Amino acid sequence: MQIHVEWEIVKQHKQKYCNSCIPSAVEMVLKLLGKADINFYCFQDNWSLICVCIEKIGISDQKFKFFQKIRFPGMAFEQRLGNASEILDIIDREICSDRLVIISLQNPHNSDSHIWIIYGKENDGNYLGFSRDYCEDEILHLKKAGIDLRSQLLKKGGDTDILVYKQLDTDIKMATNRAECHQQN
Repeated sequence: MQIHVEWEIVKQHKQKYCNSCIPSAVEMVLKLLGKADINFYCFQDNWSLICVCIEKIGISDQKFKFFQKIRFPGMAFEQRLGNASEILDIIDREICSDRLVIISLQNPHNSDSHIWIIYGKENDGNYLGFSRDYCEDEILHLKKAGIDLRSQLLKKGGDTDILVYKQLDTDIKMATNRAECHQQN
């Protein structure tokens, strides 16, 4: 199972700053969903200020949580926490529902973590994911980078978090009401 990805959008998107992989991934998902223009870099451009705010409200260890506070037309992000098994189940459900998943995984080049967008799962159980690299300005792929999402989560142990999104019921109702209004007129 695999979600269609507009690779031209991913190619045009840039991770603008060294430590802006979280907002870069959110911007990329918004662009892929048609919720943001290709030139939308608001979160990356303001990430250092956002991090100060996150620190002040006491969620500096859960930066995904920041995006729960922001609503976009027709959708909202949600941080999900769980052990490896729970997170893998959530990822599988999201992929089956044609939704991308944002996750932090170990960077294969050093001990830092990097943010990836999961878009599918192969028949052998390996996950498909991509990211943008700041230093090399290239599209990274989990498989080419030698990252096995399942193994990494199981080896890590403890809880981890991911960022998923959902359609907002109020927007669905509003769209239905607008359609009904147009039919009546």
